[in-house]
Amino acid sequence: MIDMKINDELKLEVRKCFDFYEQQVLPVIKSNNKVTLSDFWFHWLYTHTDSVVFRWIYYALCLDENPIPVIFACAFHDLARTDDEYNETHWEKALPIAKEVMKTFWDILTDKEQDSILYAVKNHTTWREAPDYISACLWDADRTRLWWIYWYRECFMTTDEAKMIASWDATKFLKFQNECLGRDPNEDREWVLSYITKINS
Repeated sequence: MIDMKINDELKLEVRKCFDFYEQQVLPVIKSNNKVTLSDFWFHWLYTHTDSVVFRWIYYALCLDENPIPVIFACAFHDLARTDDEYNETHWEKALPIAKEVMKTFWDILTDKEQDSILYAVKNHTTWREAPDYISACLWDADRTRLWWIYWYRECFMTTDEAKMIASWDATKFLKFQNECLGRDPNEDREWVLSYITKINS
């Protein structure tokens, strides 16, 4: 099994892409009054979505693909949730919001990329064969946390890098994430380690 790709150049690129998300994409999403995510839900923008954006960027860069469309797919995938329960149809209300937000970024997203982003959001809750790297990265980044907490099943992952990351103990990747973003080394916004401890106790 190849080792995780970590070098200074990659760290800088990941941070640059995440800064684009935080500084340009996130404010537009937050200003949309149709976004239903609230502060206390697990799927809030600063918990699960925050972490999934980071993983998506990393997976896309490891594939030598453009991470920008992936950032949008991640940012949109859960923004119409109203609770944390399993729900395969929350994408229905997310798509109109995604279309509105993407109008702000018409100059950096092609029509094909926008279509791929919407497809990825629509199908992220149920297993589909990924037609492109945007869907593949979305599926993998969203599921990585589940495999860390419960059990790893390679058949449900798409990209080689995600298969490797999801099969690990989560601690190594969380430290890498926090180092890239200049956060406390022990910060865990998705509460991955807490859930693992609780399940194993």
